[in-house]
Amino acid sequence: MRQIHKKSFFTPEQVELPAANKFTAQVNTRRILFTLEFKNLFLSLYEQGHTSIEIFMECGYNTMPAQLSVSAMQRELIYLRQQVEFLKKLIELDNDKKPRT
Repeated sequence: MRQIHKKSFFTPEQVELPAANKFTAQVNTRRILFTLEFKNLFLSLYEQGHTSIEIFMECGYNTMPAQLSVSAMQRELIYLRQQVEFLKKLIELDNDKKPRT
């Protein structure tokens, strides 16, 4: 039977840097999970025209590997946009159900 190896993206030394950041919820050699505070801040700054790299640097992630800021945050941004659209629809539905006076 063939053994599948999980690829590590970060070395243990690289994990230490984001682990010390207040915007990091969890980190290991394969991924970094960000706090809700960071996600909200990132979305707000991104909508104001800041680039992903600028936001990372402003939030203290300037020493992290470049691969993280591009692919992972693009996926996160898409997910956050979907959440915002879903919440907008829920609010709209809720407003439609309320009796108008």
